[in-house]
Amino acid sequence: MRLPALLAVVLLSSLASTASAQYSDEYDRYSPTREWLSLSLGVGTYRPNVGSDVFRDVFGKDKGPLLTGGIDFRLFRLGDFAAFTVGAYQSWARYEARACAFDEGVVDCDNRASERTMLRIFPLSVLAGLNIDVLARKFRVPFYFVGRIGLDSVFYGTRTGGERDAAGTSIGLRWEAEVDLELDFLERRAQRTLDDEWGINHTYLLFKIYGSTAQSMLPVGTKIAWVAGLGFVF
Repeated sequence: MRLPALLAVVLLSSLASTASAQYSDEYDRYSPTREWLSLSLGVGTYRPNVGSDVFRDVFGKDKGPLLTGGIDFRLFRLGDFAAFTVGAYQSWARYEARACAFDEGVVDCDNRASERTMLRIFPLSVLAGLNIDVLARKFRVPFYFVGRIGLDSVFYGTRTGGERDAAGTSIGLRWEAEVDLELDFLERRAQRTLDDEWGINHTYLLFKIYGSTAQSMLPVGTKIAWVAGLGFVF
């Protein structure tokens, strides 16, 4: 009687070990649902090219901050190497200072009036991109590299005191270079649960630099700016 009982214990232990290994492998293996879009939120700095001296004279070192959000649709993939995307990004920034005084019709920013002057910008960009995620998909190195280029429309408005000075839209070309840190490695089981219950394949931290030539009406593009934030892949 002891031998059958011993065999039963060994068999049960073997089955439990196999089940445990399968459970671990299930969460350790990369098997997310289909990726079709990504959403991101970020904050950064932006200095419009409204004539470098003019902007500096009026607003000093004010660089925003710039608040931004975006959506990228993944059109198709190149295997495990990369995904082609098209998306839209909306941003907002405001700059404010005491208005420059006028001295015989000449702007004198060394002396300031009691009124405040303000510039608001609303960049809206439509961009095509390439998301190179082969390191994360093939080798589990949690980095993406993204390049984007497209149309940049910067809506702007200026106001001094209670009066609007100017408003319009400048159009130009925008480029972006982005690096993302995928956060799945921190807790893969929790990420799998997010995917199963909410459809969130991955979460990531992002950092990007970009520039814009928007200047068709007013030069409110920027030579170079940056944004850091958080993104979600669905």
